[in-house]
Amino acid sequence: MNELVLKLNRLSVLLFALLLTQQLSAQIRSSMDSLIHLHVKEGFNGNVYYSKNDSVIYKRSFGVSNFETNSPLNDSTLFELASNSKQFTALATIQLIENGKLKYQTDVQKILPAFPYKNITVEHLLRHQSGLPEYANFMDKKKVWNRDSIANNEDVFSILCQLKPKLHFTPGSQFKYNNTAYVILAMIIEKISGQTYSSYLEEKIFQPLNMCNTQVIRRKYAPVNIPNNTEGYFKSGKGYEIMNDNKRFICGTLNGTYGDAGISSTVLDLEKWKQALRTNTLISSTNKSKMFSTDSISTGYGMGFFVRNNSFGEYVYHSGGYAGYISWCTYKPSTNEYIVILCNNDYVKSVDILLGIYKIILSQSND
Repeated sequence: MNELVLKLNRLSVLLFALLLTQQLSAQIRSSMDSLIHLHVKEGFNGNVYYSKNDSVIYKRSFGVSNFETNSPLNDSTLFELASNSKQFTALATIQLIENGKLKYQTDVQKILPAFPYKNITVEHLLRHQSGLPEYANFMDKKKVWNRDSIANNEDVFSILCQLKPKLHFTPGSQFKYNNTAYVILAMIIEKISGQTYSSYLEEKIFQPLNMCNTQVIRRKYAPVNIPNNTEGYFKSGKGYEIMNDNKRFICGTLNGTYGDAGISSTVLDLEKWKQALRTNTLISSTNKSKMFSTDSISTGYGMGFFVRNNSFGEYVYHSGGYAGYISWCTYKPSTNEYIVILCNNDYVKSVDILLGIYKIILSQSND
């Protein structure tokens, strides 16, 4: 009899916990709806996603994927991730390290002999400690590059080797975020693996995780007709205009580069990515910890992720902004919470949505 009572008590506790969780989730959904609708009124167009313990708490789409056709967004709509692509580049690099094909301390010149700088290691690139100049700055000179042509990684590398612009600092001595490092990492992935960056990620990351909608897309350099894709827009006096044009140098002329950007994904696929990070499906727990950890030089950056510890707790995140697309991906390992915001109309207050979600989560957890 006592055993039956104990079982009933346990069941009661579980049911109470479940009801409490459902109530909290409903409160969070309601609060998030109120927050985001305010931003929709101000122009936000995109998808917002929040999960906890691998369960979806909030998932909604606001607006359209294409302002010409008015095609509505959904949870499988593709958005350019911009710099959020760096986390995939970093993990692919770490996979090659785990397979013994590379080391963190490998000198870049040993892999790419034409590389014009000495003593820059793979880890320097991963942690933004290389001192490399931003490629958009030296490619933005008409004498250097014809704006009527779209540059790819090989073009950036060739110009870098020709010009040999001065490093910002001695490699390994400082942190300075730049995109050039991740373009070079993409070239290292290709050289070591013998595959294109796109095919490597498809075989080693996207397919194993069943991220069936995620892929490398260079919308202007190599246009593709993909269902459920988006266009990137900016607001002008005429309404919304496509941002992917040569009048905007980075959006058009540099649309052929990848590694620092170039991956398009969906909120549902990104949840699969987060779960793979949580369960160490693609790399070891040791290397994931290294990826999520800072060092004495990069005090706020790991490898492909910014690392923060504030009122929201300890979490890793990245942001992205390119050609009308803005993305935020935040992962809090201790509570297994994941927030994704994907936008395609250059809504600069997207960060306010993220900060508002933080406050909502904290207020509910403190009640």
